[in-house]
Amino acid sequence: MLAEADRTLSFGDYAEAASLYRQASLGPSASDTIKAASLYGLGLTYYKQNDLFQAKKAFDELTSQYPDSLPAKRANFVLAQISLDQELEEDALDYFKTYLDLRSGILDADVNLRVGDLLIDQGQTEEAQEAYRKAYLAPPQLSNNINAALKLSATYQSQGQSDLALGIYKEILHNTESDYTKSSMNLLIGRILVNQGNSDEALPIFRTPLKITPKPMMPTPP
Repeated sequence: MLAEADRTLSFGDYAEAASLYRQASLGPSASDTIKAASLYGLGLTYYKQNDLFQAKKAFDELTSQYPDSLPAKRANFVLAQISLDQELEEDALDYFKTYLDLRSGILDADVNLRVGDLLIDQGQTEEAQEAYRKAYLAPPQLSNNINAALKLSATYQSQGQSDLALGIYKEILHNTESDYTKSSMNLLIGRILVNQGNSDEALPIFRTPLKITPKPMMPTPP
């Protein structure tokens, strides 16, 4: 019945999905594993309907009754999203941190990036730097890693540590295959060098041509 509930949810039939999740959890042979998965599905169903109150209620029940289950660990990510929707940033931060502790290695780049943003909003720059650093060094998720690197560099520059920012920009430039990213890094590197009084070193970087491989033209329809 869980598989049917999941399929129904994916089709957007929320009322039927919620009913199926409840039936699955109340069945005479329902194990704790099934009950935990059913509560997660029920919470997700409410969340997709933007019923944040009922969604949080289901997830809270899940994390309270089956804290060691995989669905309960996963629920912390959705609870963080619910908290953000409710403008409860402190709660969101706690849920994201709990998710990182319980699901290490799964969404490290993405979640650490979110943690860093929340910490920056709270004025906790050093703690945010650590979160951005973890996101930057997490297993490859290219867009998130570069985004984290840029935010980490920005915090360095705000603290007058331009050499640290420069090192990150150069590392991105060395590792990327994206022409757009290369152009952006050359611009950022050049600006730092100019601000450091190294205009002669910056000039050839600004003049670095952007090599773009032309895309093949689509054939004209007959």
